[in-house]
Amino acid sequence: MKKIVSVLLLMFTFLSFSNNLDKYESKRIFEQGMKYIVAQDYKAYRQDPEMSIFMELISSEADFKAMSGFSKKNKYEVTKVKETNNKSTLDVRVNYVSYDSLSDEEFVSAFLESLSDLGISPDSINSKNAILIYEKLYEKYNHKGVMKTKNIKVTMNKANGLWGINYDKNLDLISTLSVFPTKFFDLMMR
Repeated sequence: MKKIVSVLLLMFTFLSFSNNLDKYESKRIFEQGMKYIVAQDYKAYRQDPEMSIFMELISSEADFKAMSGFSKKNKYEVTKVKETNNKSTLDVRVNYVSYDSLSDEEFVSAFLESLSDLGISPDSINSKNAILIYEKLYEKYNHKGVMKTKNIKVTMNKANGLWGINYDKNLDLISTLSVFPTKFFDLMMR
């Protein structure tokens, strides 16, 4: 009987804690933005006035596709919020697809093959053809993706009454939105 009462007490404590998280505006904005990004719904994203500064990096449909193109399997759950007037830090548990198991040699080979298949020279990579490269790499390696879980901190700032995510301060979040984040960008910087 004591175990049942303890379990019920623990459940009520958890429920009241999770309900308290819902009072934070930054959490609501974060979850709404992630919903649009994961669903790849650019039209709804742009029509939502609260999303106008949500993620400064997304300024065009091409940028949106580059961020959201391969994140449909990803799940983002806010577990803790520290919010003041103009700053918020969210602890987020992310379940994401990782391709870190690919060796650098395997990735470089696939990258160069993708460039060749698309007729793109390494010197002419830009945000528009980066999406095509992502798609080609995903075609070749989607079967090697492994679901992983990690906890990240997301920093949000409030400007003109709207919550936004600063790209430079949230690279961990940005990297979970893409299939080949680290390897792709490292390779592009070589």
